[in-house]
Amino acid sequence: MEKENSGTNTQGLIGIIRSSLKNKQSYYHHLLMLFSGTLCAQIIMLLSAPILSRIFTPLDYGYYAIVVSIITIFQIFATAKFEVAILLPKNEKESLNLAKAAVLISLFVSMSVVLILIFLFSKVVNLFAIPKNSLWLFFIPVNLFIASITLTFHQVLNRKKNYAGISVNRIASATVIALACVGLGLAGWQVWGLLTGQFLGLLTGCLIMIIPLLRKMKVEGFFSIKDSSWRNSAAKYKKYSFHSVSSAVFNTLAIQMPILLMGPFYGANMAGLFFFAYRLTTIPVSLLSGSLTDIYYKYTMENIEKPAIIRKSMEKAVASLFVLALPPSLILLFFGPAIFSTVFSANWEMAGKYAQILTPMFFFKLLSSPLTLFYQKNKTQLLVKWQFVYFSSVICSLFAGKCFHSAMMTVFCISISGSACYIWLMLINFRLTDSSFKSVARNIIGVIKIA
Repeated sequence: MEKENSGTNTQGLIGIIRSSLKNKQSYYHHLLMLFSGTLCAQIIMLLSAPILSRIFTPLDYGYYAIVVSIITIFQIFATAKFEVAILLPKNEKESLNLAKAAVLISLFVSMSVVLILIFLFSKVVNLFAIPKNSLWLFFIPVNLFIASITLTFHQVLNRKKNYAGISVNRIASATVIALACVGLGLAGWQVWGLLTGQFLGLLTGCLIMIIPLLRKMKVEGFFSIKDSSWRNSAAKYKKYSFHSVSSAVFNTLAIQMPILLMGPFYGANMAGLFFFAYRLTTIPVSLLSGSLTDIYYKYTMENIEKPAIIRKSMEKAVASLFVLALPPSLILLFFGPAIFSTVFSANWEMAGKYAQILTPMFFFKLLSSPLTLFYQKNKTQLLVKWQFVYFSSVICSLFAGKCFHSAMMTVFCISISGSACYIWLMLINFRLTDSSFKSVARNIIGVIKIA
């Protein structure tokens, strides 16, 4: 009986692969397309990391981390999260109006950041305990604007199911960032090299996404100053935007606050080590969840009235992610410090210890965060509640570690509280879809047998 089931599962898997290759509009084909682009981008990042870790110091990465974290936080407000609503309108014109609203708001926010830096520069550098001649802070508004445009048109391409364009964007951006950072680092640019590399990579990816859409955008009046229909579209979806911003604030702050406060608490050098560990440990998460989140959101939106399909997709997705995430998680858990000191040089051994501690949290994050249905099920209030609890746990962890004057204790507290929150998130996902852990276990066994 087991052999028959195994054979059936294998045939089913083969059938999925065959149909995916033939049907370019299938869920699995889209997932494969996005996954391949993300995989290539992450491989480029991994291959460049051992080189960059020998060119740039933890201090350089500490300063770089501050800029990246500030950009990520401001990005919540830069588009007012209108890009999340781009998939919703049935009318193509209205969808582009939301994209236009996101771009105009991001321009306003970016210019506001410029003014803040001009008039409050000394206070900003004192707040983050960085040198007074840190003019590289002005990369924040520039890279913020480009990143916001990229995020917006990512959703435009997602709506059009142009996953090849999204994949090319990711690969091109990662390639340019890696090459530029290596070249500028060898030239002695230090933190300027990291930030200039990020700027060039973001700009390249952004242009690749936008240029093919220019003609369509021009026809729809995207560049017209007189066309104010975007205001009506923005007003129509302002409640959706408000809930999206509210839910994103706590989640983003929970992720970025440890990076931002590591500098003032323990020095920019320690912030660089934490950022390096956090960034590399998230690679398996972003590799698997980045593509899955885009497709899963659209897939569940299309099948929201079919609970049986959503339940089965949840159970299969969790099982597959468990099998894929377990091996790299175990490797990092047991050999993190040795891997980092060998691959990235002895300067980064402490980053390996941080990665080792953070591994359980990222494991549970991978099993839960890509598969949420808060927006699809209109449960945004529940999402805000979870994110507030997660944010609160991170803040408590930061100050608990500060009381012991220990960066290591801080990382331990972040990992333990984060793991608990992501386990809770997984339970919420199961409740919203009526999924069963027994079914997940059966799917895990099935995946292992096929493998």
